[in-house]
Amino acid sequence: MANPIGIRRTATLFATTAAASADTFIQTWRAKYEYRFWRPFEAIRGGDNDGNQATAGDPGWTSLVFPNPPYSDYLSGHGSAVSSFAGSVRAELGDNVALTLTGATGTTPRAYGTLSALEADTLMARIWAGLHFRDSMEDTYYVGHTNAQRVRAALG
Repeated sequence: MANPIGIRRTATLFATTAAASADTFIQTWRAKYEYRFWRPFEAIRGGDNDGNQATAGDPGWTSLVFPNPPYSDYLSGHGSAVSSFAGSVRAELGDNVALTLTGATGTTPRAYGTLSALEADTLMARIWAGLHFRDSMEDTYYVGHTNAQRVRAALG
């Protein structure tokens, strides 16, 4: 089967995706270390101690993913992978890239008709699971997309 975009474009796509992902992960872990922003489970449980009289804690609340990661919310590591990948692939192939993803644990495959659908699902899944706040996910997507654009401009 022939490569539909050619070997040069394929190699550039792989290089762009790898470089954008690496840059985004570096920025993400630097932000986690620098900001040390609490995760939703900490905020919900500790609502009595946040200095805001309008909030009340729920010490029994747990996220859907347990145990929770032992590092801060901001920025999202998962969002880093998805946004830098989607931004890089979108720049080369457009948004209409169909993907079917299957987890290693035998989970039901998830099909996406566009990269935007993949990003939307990932963004909401991390929030609904109780792992990230919305601003963390949105900021992470901005960083990932920006890195993809910058790397693409440099590698062209």
